[in-house]
Formats: sequence, C-alpha cells, structure tokens
Amino acid sequence: MRILHVLNLTDKGGTDAAAWLCAATIADSPRHSHRVLLLGTAAAEQRVAVLGLRVHGRVCPPRLGPWPAANPIMAVLRSWNRGTAFQRIQMWDCLATMCRTIARWSATSVCFVDTRTGRIEEVGKSEGMLPAVVSHVPPSIGTRAEVRRRLGIALDERVVLGLGHSPHDTDAHLLAEVVGILNVAGVTATALTPKGSRFETRAIRHAREGYLKRLVVSDEPMPALLAAADVALHVPVNAELTFARGLFESVASAAGVATVRPAGADEARSSTLATRCLKVLESGAAPAGSGEAANAPAKIIEFWNAHEDVGEAVTA
Repeated sequence: MRILHVLNLTDKGGTDAAAWLCAATIADSPRHSHRVLLLGTAAAEQRVAVLGLRVHGRVCPPRLGPWPAANPIMAVLRSWNRGTAFQRIQMWDCLATMCRTIARWSATSVCFVDTRTGRIEEVGKSEGMLPAVVSHVPPSIGTRAEVRRRLGIALDERVVLGLGHSPHDTDAHLLAEVVGILNVAGVTATALTPKGSRFETRAIRHAREGYLKRLVVSDEPMPALLAAADVALHVPVNAELTFARGLFESVASAAGVATVRPAGADEARSSTLATRCLKVLESGAAPAGSGEAANAPAKIIEFWNAHEDVGEAVTA
C-alpha cells in the first residue's frame, strides 16, 4: 500500500507527539510505501529528523492570512500522485478544513489523527480513538550521554524537565520556580525547558536574576529532552488533553524518567512540586560526593513560609 503522511508542525498546530507517532507508525509498517509531507519550517524538519522521521517534501504555510489561491499543498500532492496513486492519506494534527479539502480532491481514503485528544477519523466514514501506544524512545535520538553533550549538560548534573505535549503546554515559569526552590534549599539542579514554552521570558529573567542556578532552553524534540532528564515536571496547561498527557508520560516511563504531576489544584503550588521532585531525585543515583539534599524538605517548607508570594502557578 502507498501511504502519504501530511504532518502539521506549524505554530497553529502540531507537536512533537504527532511527529513521534508518525515515525512510529512508519517504523511499524515497513511493508508499505510511505511518503511524508511536512507543513512547517526548516527548523521543524530538523526536529523530526532527530526522531528518525524522513521528510520527502516540505511546505511552509503563510504566517499571516489564508493560503494563496494556488494551494502549494495541493500542487505537491498532485505531483506525487502521478503514476501509482496513494491508497491512503494520513493527516496528523491538520486543520479539519484542510482534511475535508483533500478528501474532496482525493479518491483515496483520508484519515485525520488528532494527537491532542486521541481522536482518529476516516473522513466521511467512521470515527474512533487511537489505540494505546507502547511508547519507546527512538534510537535516532542517541544515548543519554550524547543528548546531554548536545545540550551542554554534564552527566552528573541533576535535571528537572518541563514536560508537555507541546512547548505551549509547558509552563517554564513554574518550572523555574520549582527548581529555584530546590536551589535555595541547597539542591543543585538544572531546569530544562523546550524552546517556545509558555512564560519562557519570565523563566529566563529568573535565571539571569540568580533565582535559579541554571536554565537550559532547547529546541530538541521532547523525547530527546526526556532522555536527558532525571525527573519530568508535568503540569498540563490544558487538562482536557488526556491522551496527549498519557502519551508523553508513557514515553517518560519508557525512558526511565519519573513524572511529577499534581493530583489537584492544591498540589500545583511550586513548594509542593519541589518537595515531590526532591523525593524522586533522592531515590535515584545521586552524583558522587553529594550529600546536599539531606535537610532539603525542611528547608523547602521554611522557604515557602517565608516567601508566600512566590510559587503560585501562573495561569495568566
């Protein structure tokens, strides 16, 4: 079967989860012929390459306004569909209007996949949910040592990652507060957040002002960041995206990274999250010669009582 994958990685939609699932789908069905059309920038193409996804064509959508009358996506599809036609078109996180347009043009089946909610729909036919995915870290990412070398992080550093379905689902400010509290309590830890995360400038300002010792902002895809982390802090901005949340938490589990996520609004305070992150860091293999975390829980509580205006989760 000849299958075309249309992967949306524009600012308006699409995430590392879509690219990761697309790559996993192709790897799991080698008997079929696959082609990938990427909607996004050259930087997006580099990100998916880290996930082991080969892109055969790329279209960069207009940043403002609608598509031009001569839609470049349709032009690419028509040129690729000459000779042997595609039997299936799989659209990852694409806009519903785009899916319907291509479904009208193509005589083949068009499948829409929404990795945020897990919904999968055969346009004009049936609708269902994505099956549970046995997550794994793509081997193309490299080893933990290789990823940390690319990020400029030493092997003995303890790293707290801001985990999210996409950069926009990661609160960098809250991450900076949590790691900052750990640093004040005497725990050496580095904050790691994806580039483009929410409140990124606030987090950078915190680092420059010395509130936390180190902040690393990276444009590597989320599975690569997971490979470098010791603990993942997951406070989803959109709590309704249950499939997306479970997907990356399962990826974290496969990578051997524990996830800290508040069970309710009361647990979203940065002092509570810092204490839970500390427990995870203490349970793992601490860097050689490190006894700095012995009295950290009491120090965190003391710090919180003295700075009640610090640590509230940012919701603006």
